[in-house]
Amino acid sequence: SHEPIQTLEEPKDSITSLDVSDHEILVGSADKHIRNYDIRMGSLVTDFVGDTVSCAKFTRDGQCSLVSCVASTIKLFDKTSGELLQEFSGHINKDYRLECCLDHSDKYVLSGSENSQVYVWDLVEGGCVAKLDHGSVGVVHSLEPHPNKGQLLTAARGTVQVWETEELGEEMEEEKEPTLSSSSVYDSKPHWM
Repeated sequence: SHEPIQTLEEPKDSITSLDVSDHEILVGSADKHIRNYDIRMGSLVTDFVGDTVSCAKFTRDGQCSLVSCVASTIKLFDKTSGELLQEFSGHINKDYRLECCLDHSDKYVLSGSENSQVYVWDLVEGGCVAKLDHGSVGVVHSLEPHPNKGQLLTAARGTVQVWETEELGEEMEEEKEPTLSSSSVYDSKPHWM
């Protein structure tokens, strides 16, 4: 059939982000809300986040939602209660839709930025522990962690860079806010590509 089986029409402005689990759909919108549709239960939970949503993702354990806002903040919400658990800042997100995510271990929050960096924060403490330098490319808009290894793909302009985050973890413990280049931590094609 060429007709949708269901249409979700609750957002009042543009949809800016989608994430899916086995039974839930997380929708971020320019109307400053995230909406969690539970398909199994036939329910909807809507949370006001205060700013236009740039990206919304479920955590790997499914207990929280990570929400990036076009106000240079990333917020971690308890999915059930809507309680704000942590807030991350320091990156620049004013004009573009930037992605955020958790690393493969759920220990670090990562986000692109409009200043040629990827910022890495400690999930529990909330402090910035590293910045991944992309030179002078401008906006780092996309990123995707490997599902079970310490590797990260990032995109800016016409380039994709591969980072070895296991090595970053060691450096993050040694110094605060190191700036690293992808060429210094990854010199060959990853085995999983």
